[in-house]
Amino acid sequence: MRLLSLKLEAKTSPAAKLRPEEFEPEALKILEAEFGKPAGGWTRHNLWITIARMGGFLARKSDGTPGWQTLWRGWNRLRDMTEGARLCRKTCG
Repeated sequence: MRLLSLKLEAKTSPAAKLRPEEFEPEALKILEAEFGKPAGGWTRHNLWITIARMGGFLARKSDGTPGWQTLWRGWNRLRDMTEGARLCRKTCG
């Protein structure tokens, strides 16, 4: 449901700034480490595209919008990386 909600919000209000409570700070740090922080800050649209990029979406001008499989792959990869970061922090000190 969370991924569906993000996709719908990204389409209806793409320029809306992401509020801190809307997404996990650890996940945003992982996305920033992988792709850099967006110039204007995180919006729903660039979060949606960046998650899709985690799943293999190239985000070229001619690519259109990412499909569900790409979004799902990116979402799962981000969840795994976030959980790995939590476990590492817990066990590595």
